[in-house]
Amino acid sequence: VDLDNVAYGFMASQALFSGLELNIFDTIAKAGKAGASLQTIQAAAGISAPRLQTLLTALVSVKCLRRSAEGLYTNSPNTSQYMVSTSPAFYGDYLKFQIGRQFYHRMGALTEVM
Repeated sequence: VDLDNVAYGFMASQALFSGLELNIFDTIAKAGKAGASLQTIQAAAGISAPRLQTLLTALVSVKCLRRSAEGLYTNSPNTSQYMVSTSPAFYGDYLKFQIGRQFYHRMGALTEVM
């Protein structure tokens, strides 16, 4: 078992949930094949904080997003198919509401319920 993967897995899922909550994947999809700049994503999300760059970097590291040499972001193929709300295969709402807001928090209290 890859213990680091298990231990730090929550960071990747939290980045995914935040991307969904902030409509980052939809914003990037609307930008088209060229991609969206940090400034475009900031404006759409209503966030000017530098931490948005950190979130985008996390999403790149888990392969939800791609970043070009010019600094433009595009969705990975799986993200485009499953995390963009206009896609027929979209299931981001399930992840966001069922997993992210209900199940995830309950699992965080697993030790206390034992």
